Amino acid sequence: ANATIADKNSFMKSISDLASQNGIVDWEANPKTYRAIGSGLRKARISGTQFDGYKKQLSDGDKGKMDDIQDGYDK
Repeated sequence: ANATIADKNSFMKSISDLASQNGIVDWEANPKTYRAIGSGLRKARISGTQFDGYKKQLSDGDKGKMDDIQDGYDK
């Protein structure tokens, strides 16, 4: 589980760094961020329980963010 938490923290830091390079400071509050994550998970062919796990973890269990990830995945 610790490797998963480290991977998540590294992933979220990468998003943060990319966002700040592009002048975006409130990316964690922006639904587009989570839709883009969903789209990326679809492109990576992540599905089923693996997708559900990523969705829950990357959104910290926030229902609105999970819905945005699902929206991005479904489009």
